[in-house]
Amino acid sequence: MAENKVYHIVAAIIRRGDEILMVHQRAPDSNAWWSTPGGVVEDGETLIDALAREVREETGLDVLEPGRLVYVTQWEDVPENHQAIAFVFEIQRWQGELKPADPDGLVTEASFLPIDRVIANLQTVKWGILTEPAIAYLRGQAPVGSVWIYRWDENENISLVARVP
Repeated sequence: MAENKVYHIVAAIIRRGDEILMVHQRAPDSNAWWSTPGGVVEDGETLIDALAREVREETGLDVLEPGRLVYVTQWEDVPENHQAIAFVFEIQRWQGELKPADPDGLVTEASFLPIDRVIANLQTVKWGILTEPAIAYLRGQAPVGSVWIYRWDENENISLVARVP
């Protein structure tokens, strides 16, 4: 059996009045979609350093105060024998102008959108493991500190294993 690999991911919820910052991105061999800024924590980085780097790369904004950890999502990919843990922060203070400079070239645009449009965009993403917690949080249906645990099985079925609270 292959070694179990664990990926740590960070994401940011950044508000400007009644709007949320979203990035439009495209993965290789995939359709484009809107999401909150974020990405993989690199070796040797803290969660906060990775959060600031990802926000700066994908949006051009500088995180001045990371704010609070609002929810955590974990998913296990059984066939691939790896798991990912995503830490999502609501940024308290930020500065700068929107100017994405994604070194991977995947983010094509950053824009503040009304919450209803954010939720509509998130609902179009096929990976509920990434969007279900965000939608619930933005709707006020998941309190700060929620944990979501998913499993992706051999048949490519994704199921929610646990949610706290």
